[in-house]
Amino acid sequence: MKPYYFFFLLLPLLCACGNLGAPDSLLTPEEIVPILRDIHIVDAGVDKTNTPLMKRKKQRAALYDEVLVKHDINRETFYNSYQFYIEHPVLMDSIYSRVIDSLNAVLTIEQSRQKAITPPPSTPKNPKI
Repeated sequence: MKPYYFFFLLLPLLCACGNLGAPDSLLTPEEIVPILRDIHIVDAGVDKTNTPLMKRKKQRAALYDEVLVKHDINRETFYNSYQFYIEHPVLMDSIYSRVIDSLNAVLTIEQSRQKAITPPPSTPKNPKI
């Protein structure tokens, strides 16, 4: 009789671990990482401006919509997926590690591009001593 009790105790745990309560249209980590990267780039760009707070909020909302259009994702799918990952911090931590790596890669590419277009400082041909 004891093995049956053990089974009934484990059954809810086994069922709970199946899909973790994932929404039907859950974005995979591979899909959500570039979206979050682009959203953070938008945030950095908007926060860098000297515009009033309300105007920045409107700009941010419009640019978020552009990010979602770029990635062919609707707002509801993104929101539900983001909420799911917030409720599963181990998964979110893994996703944000990848977002940070992706942002660092973008930064490295941008810095290389800036170096390529920025001329080196000029030095005088005959310096006066």
